[in-house]
Amino acid sequence: MNILLEQIYSSGIVKTADGEEHQAFPTGVNRSLAEVLYRIVRENNLKLTLEVGMAYGVSTLAICQALRDNGGGKHVVIDPLQSIYYKSIGMLNLKRAGLDDLIEFYEQPSHLILPDLVRHDQKFELVFIDGSHLFDYVMVDVFYSQFLVSMGGQICMDDIDKLSVSKAFAFIVRNLENLSVIEQTERFCILRKVAEEDDRAWDHFKEF
Repeated sequence: MNILLEQIYSSGIVKTADGEEHQAFPTGVNRSLAEVLYRIVRENNLKLTLEVGMAYGVSTLAICQALRDNGGGKHVVIDPLQSIYYKSIGMLNLKRAGLDDLIEFYEQPSHLILPDLVRHDQKFELVFIDGSHLFDYVMVDVFYSQFLVSMGGQICMDDIDKLSVSKAFAFIVRNLENLSVIEQTERFCILRKVAEEDDRAWDHFKEF
C-alpha cells in the first residue's frame, strides 16, 4: 500500500517531529482494516472520502494512498486531539508520505464540523468513523454521516467489539433502514446507503 505504512506495521512505532517514539497500536487500525479501506477506495475509484478520528494517521495513510493511486481526490479529516494528544504525528505521517496535499483537516470536534458539512451539501463516497467511542458521540457521527454519504456510498465503523460502539451498531442495524450491512468482522463493519429518504414513522423504534 505505502512504504511508510509498511514500516509502521513492521516496527509498531510512530515518531514525532523530533524523533520521539510512540506505540502505533492498538490505537492505529490493524492491517486487515487498512487493507479493506485501501481496497474500497481503489476498487470503486473513489475521489471523496471523510474520516472522523485520525490519531497517528494509520488509516489515513491507507485511504490517501488509495486516492493517490486513483489519480487524486480529497480526504476530509476531523480530529480534535491531533496536536494536543497525538502530537501531530498523524499529519506528520501524511506529509512524510507525500500525501498531505489530499487532506482537508479540521482540528475540532466532529459534532461541530459534521453539521457544517451537511449544511454546505458536502457529499462523500466513503465515511470512516473512528473518533470518540462514547455511545452518544458515535451515534452523532453516524447520524450526520448518513446525510453526508452519497447514495450507494459506504460508512465504515471501527471497534464494534467495544461495548459502546457495539450498542450503537445494534441500534443502527435495527432502526436505520437506509443503511444496510454489507461486511462485518469482529472488529469493524461496513454499511451501504441504500435509500435517500428516511421513511420511518415519526415514532418508529425497535428494541436493540
